[in-house]
Amino acid sequence: MKNLIKYILFFSAFFLILILSVSCSKTKTNVFISDRHGLSFNPVKLQILTRSGNKENANTLVLFDHHNDVSSDLSSVKSYNWVGNLIDEGLVNKVIWVSALKLNDLEIASRKNWLINNMEKTSPEFQEKVLSAFEIIDFETLSKRKLKNAVITFDFDILTENCGQTFNEQSAFIKKAVKWMKKSESPLVTLALSAVYQANPEETWNWLATFLENADFSGDWYFQSGYYNEQNESNEDLTGWANWKKSPQIFNHYENSFYKGAYLWLNAPLKIQKLLGSKNLAPFGGSATEDVIQIFNQANKNYSSDFNSLNSFKTMEHMTQIARNAIEQTVDGKMFYPLEQNISFTNPESKGIAVRIRTTENDKGCYALYSCKFEDASIEYAACEAAKDPRYGFLTSTTDQNLFINITIFDSWTQMKDCYDFIPGYDSLLIEDLAFTNKDEQFTLLQSAIASEYNCSKDDFLERICRKAKLPADYYKTGNLKFYKAASITFTDGL
Repeated sequence: MKNLIKYILFFSAFFLILILSVSCSKTKTNVFISDRHGLSFNPVKLQILTRSGNKENANTLVLFDHHNDVSSDLSSVKSYNWVGNLIDEGLVNKVIWVSALKLNDLEIASRKNWLINNMEKTSPEFQEKVLSAFEIIDFETLSKRKLKNAVITFDFDILTENCGQTFNEQSAFIKKAVKWMKKSESPLVTLALSAVYQANPEETWNWLATFLENADFSGDWYFQSGYYNEQNESNEDLTGWANWKKSPQIFNHYENSFYKGAYLWLNAPLKIQKLLGSKNLAPFGGSATEDVIQIFNQANKNYSSDFNSLNSFKTMEHMTQIARNAIEQTVDGKMFYPLEQNISFTNPESKGIAVRIRTTENDKGCYALYSCKFEDASIEYAACEAAKDPRYGFLTSTTDQNLFINITIFDSWTQMKDCYDFIPGYDSLLIEDLAFTNKDEQFTLLQSAIASEYNCSKDDFLERICRKAKLPADYYKTGNLKFYKAASITFTDGL
């Protein structure tokens, strides 16, 4: 009996060690998320440089992408050339380019010609190196393979063509791709939203949500946002952003908005912020990245429940309709009586509201109640005053031009440690000029939406608020000012 117990204990211990050794040998999959695909270059390079070159597929990149990301321009790493740079540096010797759910021979040949045309101004040596590295296949072919140790990168622009015609079909493709990634035990998966190539913000954010909800990878999660005042990478970027600007009711609409650089993530839907916050993201470079991660983490905390309760589509729709009706009534001659506002820096329950009327190019009126009783009458009065803003002239019609309403809600105001103690695109700012005794001229507000819409750096935003206060642009650096900030919810819709 004792011997039986001894053997049972021995084999139990043996199988425990075996199980542990098998589990420890399983590849840990880390994940990197960004907007621009070119930002994947550094994490992929780091992953390959720190791994053993003897491993099978160690220098293989699986590229889920509508584009091949190879170019004649190799001067610096961009989203349109980062894969070519990896090949040029000898880091990647195999690229499996997956650009569709299914491809026929003619489509594969067309993609090969596209790749060759992208390299027409490069050396024959580089062209030969790239062509020998690239394999062009569809997902159906890839799904039958298991490529352990290969790095995988997934650009969401692949979903814009050839991966299903409906959102449900595209979501099914994402789920299949994630399932294949798990099976392949990749050491690194990178994601790029590539917002500038997308035509429907709501669908794109939901694609990301589908990926995040299914991607229970075993490793760590890393994130890099774009920059404040991010510059265009290409003429394609320039054209994309210009087209978006013509349709703010689609691209800057509450819940599903797109902006450039860091502002894309700071204005992401609350659901996305919570999902990303739950991944315990680590920053991977970028001056604004830590700011964005801070907002993601806050989304999962009930740090201001009263304010968070306003962050809903139903609330925004209601407020927009109240403002829309008040503007139309003001144009027809109705008066809305003034409301008192007390600027309170001690009452955490104080709220504020601003209503802007704008075209795709210019403001047509704006009025803000810095701190007020938050009710329909406050929205009506702010909307009425925006329609009568003397800086732009009284609004005489709501039908003869393409007008939009932008509404911003301010949480309670808190004093800043210094002029840079804010997150542009998330915090609205209020400056108090201590040299003034006239209370009407003492305070100046700049809404968070201005930073997102005009792609401001922190200094750009501070210069704007100083100019609005009729002060020198750089007065924030040396002037006698107090700075206050308030977390803000902003949204735009058609008038």
